[in-house]
Amino acid sequence: HSTPRFSRRPRRPVRAAPLLIALTSAAPLWSDSGQRLEPSDGGFQDRFGWSVAIQDGVAAVGAPQADADGVIEAGAVYLFERRPAGGWSEVAKLTAPDPDLFDEFGAAVSLWGRTLAVGAPGDDDDAVNGGAVYIYERRRGSGGSWRLTSKLVTADGFGGAFGCAVDLDRRRLVVGTCTVSGNEARAYLFERRPGFPSAWERRRVFLQPEPSGFFGRRVAVSGETVAIGAQLDDDIAQ
Repeated sequence: HSTPRFSRRPRRPVRAAPLLIALTSAAPLWSDSGQRLEPSDGGFQDRFGWSVAIQDGVAAVGAPQADADGVIEAGAVYLFERRPAGGWSEVAKLTAPDPDLFDEFGAAVSLWGRTLAVGAPGDDDDAVNGGAVYIYERRRGSGGSWRLTSKLVTADGFGGAFGCAVDLDRRRLVVGTCTVSGNEARAYLFERRPGFPSAWERRRVFLQPEPSGFFGRRVAVSGETVAIGAQLDDDIAQ
């Protein structure tokens, strides 16, 4: 089985961390709405709020240490929607259909349109701690539910916690890895196959140009541009 990726401390009776939603006013100013979003079934040290994404009145919040279907720290993602009269309501809780110990489903989330990507860096299908990304699509119509359409893995046996970072932009998805040492890190670019909205194909593997930079722990994609962070790179300063 996988090993936990977050620091382990004895579980103690603390509330799940809330997510604060800020709303815009008519003027170009931001104000705190004062609403705390909390999971309906939150547990101790679930890490609710570890990852967040928001678009078009939908917010996705990851809780990668939540137990799921009796499996310790398999992880979960909670979905909230903005109510017409204001405020936010929890509308769904997603868990992996194949939960396993320390999968950490929800360690990363990204929303684009009706598509949700969820990282599970502790998944072992491809390799020990190889990681996976689950793709959900929202059914059309009011109150549309979310259905799993794809599960992506590296398919190359790279045990680098694939899915610790994800970002969607239209038909593109970039996925980062989080190797323990930072060496041989990489990031992956996928594209949705034209005419097959549920099919994703790997288009590019971005290799770390030099070791020890933790390359791939943060990623972003916009149109034809991909950004990949290397938080420990010391070219400028050590």
